[in-house]
Amino acid sequence: MEVLGFTQFGFIAVVIDDAEMIIPDDMANRHRRRIWDEWEMAPAPEGTPDDERVRENVIPAFPEPDLSAIKASLKASVDAAAESERLKYITGGSGQAMTYQQKAEEAKRYTAVVEAGGTPPEPAGFPLLSAEVGITAPTLGDVAAVVNGAFLQWQIIGGAIEAVRLGTKAAIDAATTEAAAEAAAGAANWP
Repeated sequence: MEVLGFTQFGFIAVVIDDAEMIIPDDMANRHRRRIWDEWEMAPAPEGTPDDERVRENVIPAFPEPDLSAIKASLKASVDAAAESERLKYITGGSGQAMTYQQKAEEAKRYTAVVEAGGTPPEPAGFPLLSAEVGITAPTLGDVAAVVNGAFLQWQIIGGAIEAVRLGTKAAIDAATTEAAAEAAAGAANWP
């Protein structure tokens, strides 16, 4: 038996037979009585009245949650929420992120060459854009325009999500109480 202590609500947190339990502080409860008999009081002959037994252990107050641990947990939940918001606009996965980056880079290079008045580049130099010709748009230039437009939209929404994420985490860091930290986390207003 491992007695963790009183909870903030006056119950007793305990591990009995490998099961974590919350027990009412009521001697009519069999688990509470077991804590008394096996943990709080020193062994005594059977039938010894409670008022003649010697107390061996005192149930401690349950420790208050550590504010820094609460803040870390809340900030992790903000990061997870931000990722959920991002996934409304993009496909998740590391490989997909690399693909998006490469396509954006290819579209930027293609557009820079065309805008500079150069000859339209060879498709071989733009393998990911070339893979989309005939699917996303009919020509390499049209695919580059679609990818550039999507990237611009992503920069706007991605920036808005990042602003909420970082601002919420800063508000959590600035909180001086658990309630204030939770309120800061709950105030996130995702775009």
